[in-house]
Amino acid sequence: MRGAFIDPTQGFVHASYQVNMLTLILIAITETLYGWKSLHSHIGRMLGTGEEIFNINAHDKMIFDDDLFTRSRKYFWTINCLQESDNLIRLNIETWNQYQEPILRRLRRMEAASEVQEEGEVKALREGISRCQRVVAQLADIRNLFKDQRQKAVSLRDGVRVGGFKFLDIF
Repeated sequence: MRGAFIDPTQGFVHASYQVNMLTLILIAITETLYGWKSLHSHIGRMLGTGEEIFNINAHDKMIFDDDLFTRSRKYFWTINCLQESDNLIRLNIETWNQYQEPILRRLRRMEAASEVQEEGEVKALREGISRCQRVVAQLADIRNLFKDQRQKAVSLRDGVRVGGFKFLDIF
């Protein structure tokens, strides 16, 4: 079945090199997306919903830190983690964009030549590119969600007090 897009759950079929590569890329970026979604969920739980300000005990716990800077360190870790995650997702997206260009050029040549024997491959390449682009768009969405979480962590860090001082006043 030359040219058919490979369904990762069905295993590989005889297909062109580029179709097989698209399948492997799709598997990798899909798994990557699941990992980023998991991290987003974990950090979301760690940062809280914002409802904490209406609970006096939770509110006080949010704005005061202990002598070991437990809360502040958590925010610094989160901010740094989200910054590095943003860089990694950006690199994933850039790598995909660079990889897809030669495939798109080949696809245009094949379509222009109306190569009937390559019709299955044209369809498989289009489908593979489309599926990868949908996952990459979701990666871009996660990247934006991470930016929002990073801003929230910065705001929470900036509001932490140690003793009578605002955290940033002592550093």
